[in-house]
Amino acid sequence: MIEYQKLMRHVLENGVYKMDRTGTGAISVFGTQSRYNLTEGFPLVTTKKMFTRGVIGELLWFIEGNTNARYLEEKYGIKFWKDWADPETGELGPLYGKQFRNIEHSYWLEPRLRTQASEELVLNTSFDKNVIVDYLSGESVHLGKTIQTKECGLCTVIKEIPISSGRNQFDVKFHDTGYVRRVDYATVQTDTIKDPFCQSVYGVGYYGEFEEDEHTSMLKTVWREMLRRCYNPESASYKSYGAKGIHVHPAWLCFATFNKDARTLTNWNCRLEYGAEYELDKDVRYAANYYSKETCMWSSKLEQSYNTSTNRPFKCVNPAGEEFFFRSVGEANRKFNLNVSAVQRCLNGELQTHHDWSNFEYVCEEGKVCRTRVIDQLKEVIAEIKHNPNSRRLVISLYNPHELDKMNLPPCHGSVIQFFVDDEKRLSLHMYQRSGDVFIGVPVNIASYSLLLMMVAQVTGYTPHEFIHTIGDAHLYSNHIEQAKLQLSREPLESPIMKINPNIKNIDDFKFTDFELVNYECYPAIKAEIAV
Repeated sequence: MIEYQKLMRHVLENGVYKMDRTGTGAISVFGTQSRYNLTEGFPLVTTKKMFTRGVIGELLWFIEGNTNARYLEEKYGIKFWKDWADPETGELGPLYGKQFRNIEHSYWLEPRLRTQASEELVLNTSFDKNVIVDYLSGESVHLGKTIQTKECGLCTVIKEIPISSGRNQFDVKFHDTGYVRRVDYATVQTDTIKDPFCQSVYGVGYYGEFEEDEHTSMLKTVWREMLRRCYNPESASYKSYGAKGIHVHPAWLCFATFNKDARTLTNWNCRLEYGAEYELDKDVRYAANYYSKETCMWSSKLEQSYNTSTNRPFKCVNPAGEEFFFRSVGEANRKFNLNVSAVQRCLNGELQTHHDWSNFEYVCEEGKVCRTRVIDQLKEVIAEIKHNPNSRRLVISLYNPHELDKMNLPPCHGSVIQFFVDDEKRLSLHMYQRSGDVFIGVPVNIASYSLLLMMVAQVTGYTPHEFIHTIGDAHLYSNHIEQAKLQLSREPLESPIMKINPNIKNIDDFKFTDFELVNYECYPAIKAEIAV
């Protein structure tokens, strides 16, 4: 941990005194950077004893998406956040864990996108018999033969292609679409010849020309399901889709086009990584009544739950007389434990109050629709690392201006977290920290983000390499100066080893018992007060 000692000495020798939010005062240096190579050991400070349980427990708390200090204390024995928490609920507001796993962004769409897709499905339906006649030559018994297919109407054999080994191949032309396709000898004797441009899927969909790969089968299933609920009256979900005028953009009636476009939609890598947990959705980005490249994305089931027709936004008044706006009854339940059915009855006029909450009223502005985008940054970046490791967008940000005023303490660390995969299959992490308490907080931050790097590396299949730590305002509080000098007088010992259960392959499966710190030798602890 020589790098950490250098950082502390630099601040001590070059820091400029300034007052701060806490009223304590500190010496600060603006703009520092340190690098920690994890192949040389786990970067846990040895010049004073560290609360290792706190490092591991707090990080797991973040990853769980939790923001309750009382939960953190009860589960891991960590009391650090207690001073900033709501004394009644233990809540800290939408900080670290919330930003890692569950950013909620609500917005109004106006006007409601009910625009019908204007493009028409154009197929070549002409059939020129003269084209066929031009091909008729030779003595082949199949040349000129007209075949009635099961789903694709009539087709005629227009050309025979000699094959040196085996039986010849044939070009057939479909009467309805004019499409010419090459088939083998056995196929031409049957009625199973397929026209990829025949609208054989629920009377509207056709496959077109495309190349098969490992994802094609899954996308076919998604595509057929989309057409089924929009165009098959016998489908159980038709009444909620096709019967309400919901349809598919003409371009997506062709699977070949859908197959290409679906891979460019938001969260495609999440679909690959987490499967059916991420579904094709047309209602998150737009309040649209048709599926298209412009309106759709791959979204989580949680995200979709915020945007159903039953989850209508409403307002009500709490017992203290304050008016609250909720995007759904589910949100009211999660935030204030209001009973879902009771709230629904209040909105329907069956009840006047619930737990002394009153004045329940739907927010229904004409021509407007409320949508909520839910973002799991950690899950999305892990999927991106796995499926697009060369991306320069492997970024997480915990400093969310949209919710800063709701946080009891705006995030000091994690303002920007960026991952990087090198050509040796090694994963590195660069964290920008806006504000760093060098004596108390920074050692925890170094260990915490190094551990996060190790966890993400393990679940993505890479080797953890380097943690790069940039601090905007690196400071030593005035009441930590003597403690810092004592720590600097100690020679750093050899770094310990952090062992992680190698069987864990999912970021949500880590438990406290999956971590073991080995060979941690350190100097005694140095007490200091936290500036609140």
